[in-house]
Amino acid sequence: MLSEEDASIRKKWFRASLVYLIAFPIVAVLLLLFELLGKISTSTVVVLVSSVIVSGWGVFGISYLCAYRKFGTRYLTFLVVAGPFSMLKNIVQILKGPQDLWSIIFVGIELAFYIWWYRCTLDLRKVNKKMKGMGIKRFEESFIILE
Repeated sequence: MLSEEDASIRKKWFRASLVYLIAFPIVAVLLLLFELLGKISTSTVVVLVSSVIVSGWGVFGISYLCAYRKFGTRYLTFLVVAGPFSMLKNIVQILKGPQDLWSIIFVGIELAFYIWWYRCTLDLRKVNKKMKGMGIKRFEESFIILE
């Protein structure tokens, strides 16, 4: 059913998604808030942090259900195709603004995390395609990992 290598790819994608879709946005917002400290109200801070946390968990939840639990390939294909355009738009938008050393470093770090997550997404798509080809539509914890 699921080889050790396939299971490893799935675990890597899961970890990369947790970091890129949840942890990284929260750190980014906290760094932004640190820069804006004293310039915005406490209620604005709460709304901003809450919205980032909710949206991060929302995107992660959809990704987990569609790509991880159900061996989905359509959603992963969408991410693989649309993702680079979205990332390029974000980078251009950030670099159009006032640039300081921290902005450039942040863009570099974001790009590195994105490339890691993108590569894991490509690998997971291959595994999911193989599972669908075998007629398996949903991941079950009881799957035997073949060595």
